[in-house]
Amino acid sequence: MQNNLQVIKKDGVRVLTTSQLAEVYETSNQKIRQNFSNNRERYEQGKHFFALEGTEKMEFINLSKISTGSRNAKVLHLWTEKGALLIAKSLNTEQAWNAYSWLVDEYYRIKEEQDYPTKGSLQLPETYAEALRCLADTWEEKQALQIQLNHATPKIEAFDKFIDAKNLQSMNEVAKCLGVGRNWLFKTLRDCKILLIHGNSNVPYQRYIDAGYFIVKENTITHFGFEINTATTWVTAKGVDFIYHTLKKHGLLKQYVS
Repeated sequence: MQNNLQVIKKDGVRVLTTSQLAEVYETSNQKIRQNFSNNRERYEQGKHFFALEGTEKMEFINLSKISTGSRNAKVLHLWTEKGALLIAKSLNTEQAWNAYSWLVDEYYRIKEEQDYPTKGSLQLPETYAEALRCLADTWEEKQALQIQLNHATPKIEAFDKFIDAKNLQSMNEVAKCLGVGRNWLFKTLRDCKILLIHGNSNVPYQRYIDAGYFIVKENTITHFGFEINTATTWVTAKGVDFIYHTLKKHGLLKQYVS
């Protein structure tokens, strides 16, 4: 693996040029561009990659001191961690997967102290221009973090509201929260010996009721003049968390590249 990869950042996020990614994945720039073109609909700009052109491209190359042949490219593609994953999937070679694993550990998710030196190792800018660049980098990273926080806050609040809700959740609501189908969830929980069929209803085993994960409410309905007893299973906030971690533990949650 390449231990001397030049660190490049865009909006405070570590990225790699196409040439860098091709070198690490042991493939060609052309192969990466071809796979990107063939699967373009899977890639989202700003999430999987950044595309810089014209003056913006040249300014970024000069400021980042990129030493590859990117100056001659019409568009400079910068790949994020998620973009590198999609590229690895499209290549689907052992070299690419091994390299991606290494990139995650050693480049994209490098320890914070390696990006931000401790006080004893802090290098002060030697020129006025360096000082301005340092100030600009700090401001850009702060803005990028704020943007990420703004995007994440509504999702975090929505999830917290769902988990902390005092009202019980129906199985249909839980299925929607987890991004799975209601019938699939019932069947999977039966397979995991969490639910069982009682009459016409799916009800939890008693130990899971005792654990506070579920509440079962009995109902009586009239059908063609006959009274039929039915049971409805409701999920507590604690139960939602239990279901999620149970499915995740068994690898049963659907995985999407986002």
